[in-house]
Amino acid sequence: MRGTGCYVYDGEPIASEEGQLQFANRLTHSDLLILDYHLEGQEDGPGERALGILKQLDQVAHFNMVVVHTNGYRSQPGNVDPILRDIVSSLIEYPRDFDFISSRLEHEVKQAIDDNWIDVDPLIFKKFDDCLTDLDFLVLLKDFEHYDRRGWLDSDQAREFRVLMQEKPEDFHVNEEVVFWYVQSNKLQTMSEVLNRTGTVNINWESSGEVNWICTEKLFITIVGKEITATQLPEKLLGALSAWKPHPHRLLMAKLRHEVDDKGMTIATGIVANRYVQAHWLEKLVAADGDSLPSEVWTVIGKHWDELASHTKENLSKFAIEMIDCLKNLYGDDQIVPEFTRPNILVERSKILADANCFNCSKPVDGYHLTTGHILNIKQSAGDNNQLWVCLSPACDLVPGQYNGNGALGSNIPVTMVRLHDASTACLPNSCGHVDCEKPDQASLNDDDALEAGLRVASRNEMLFFKFDNEPVKAFCFSSTHGLAKPKSEQFYAKDKGKFGTDNKLKLLRIEAREGILTPIEYEAEVVAQLRYEYALNLLQKFGSSVSRIGLEFAQLTQ
Repeated sequence: MRGTGCYVYDGEPIASEEGQLQFANRLTHSDLLILDYHLEGQEDGPGERALGILKQLDQVAHFNMVVVHTNGYRSQPGNVDPILRDIVSSLIEYPRDFDFISSRLEHEVKQAIDDNWIDVDPLIFKKFDDCLTDLDFLVLLKDFEHYDRRGWLDSDQAREFRVLMQEKPEDFHVNEEVVFWYVQSNKLQTMSEVLNRTGTVNINWESSGEVNWICTEKLFITIVGKEITATQLPEKLLGALSAWKPHPHRLLMAKLRHEVDDKGMTIATGIVANRYVQAHWLEKLVAADGDSLPSEVWTVIGKHWDELASHTKENLSKFAIEMIDCLKNLYGDDQIVPEFTRPNILVERSKILADANCFNCSKPVDGYHLTTGHILNIKQSAGDNNQLWVCLSPACDLVPGQYNGNGALGSNIPVTMVRLHDASTACLPNSCGHVDCEKPDQASLNDDDALEAGLRVASRNEMLFFKFDNEPVKAFCFSSTHGLAKPKSEQFYAKDKGKFGTDNKLKLLRIEAREGILTPIEYEAEVVAQLRYEYALNLLQKFGSSVSRIGLEFAQLTQ
């Protein structure tokens, strides 16, 4: 590896923070770290320093590649699986919500074994301990968010347990699901001290023959025996990376990072080369006041991002085309998506389309004041459901420092809002003339049916898709009856020039008739989502056409 900068570090902790060992910070930004697993010199137990370094690397933003160099444990020389087990255990998150078997059921299981099985097989307790290996249990913990006792029992990792249960005596009547629950609880108690209380939930690994790998969001590790020479390590690393088979889009993002790292200075010089444009942008920043400065800053940053994209587009496109051609040659057109997508995801076609539509039309909230396309959850009076509205005032009228009202409204900015209606009522069967709606009449659709109904008319320019917090995607329509989606607007007034804080909350006023008198009523609102610019612009144009009518007083010919 000639021409490569090298830093040698003995793994000695340089500090201790809250009981955690801290290691040299320069390790966290290396392109490749070759790590001796037993830095302490002994080979009888886990390499605590090496594990500490790996845990520290897994907490930094930089993606690190690590080759762990080891002879294995003295009791199992040359076997890397115990090393892989200990590394995974130190990185994977402890399942805090694991439902341990109750002491009553545990007692029943033990009593049934003592009464009906141990005389037939005196080693049965040990066999139960050994039937679920540490690595197999870690595989089950990897998908703990989908925890299902019956599903775990049917998994490949429980195969030895199922074989063992086939040998049970006739008088042993404890349900096998309960017995496996007992086995799992014992295994977690045994491993609880080595599992990471602040570990990662996104971890995968594989060990097959001479190739192994462990990958988290920030770390890629392969374990190599010390019989492999230094000159062979790059080949072993490449083999592990190939076995990992990262998603094509991950490779695309890696190429983007490489382009920026490799040519960042040249690209930056090209972007700022147009001195006249740069002078104008700088003038805009300097002239902006306290209210408009954050908006102007983000605008200038956005323009530089656009330039960065245009400078890297050619090489990225070339790389992507070559990558897709390679994948087609390897797997064929029909097998590429299944190869890189879990089967349980592929079968959820509605969720795939819903998440894609949601991503295409919306994004996380940004900015510090209302703008075109902000989605607001407006709190209604007690007993009424909150309502979703989309802001459709032109963006230039909403910048706090640029609004030029007549002074009569003070710090209140007029805002045009359009109500959004949940697909559960807007897409009711027989509510319109579309042939898609053929289900019987009902008060409202359940969430799944409402989403499917919205997806069936997704291309008709009347639906929007949003995800709030950790909830599934939901569909919304501009009208209470889809197919008749002419947006209907109402005028609100945003207090404090429409500005909101980190909680995204603000106050609105609406003029309402109360006992025959027009009265300003205050509402609490929260910006919960935001349309992407092109969608917000399209909706603004749609709204403009619905309020601008040619032939306002024309008479229509009737039959």
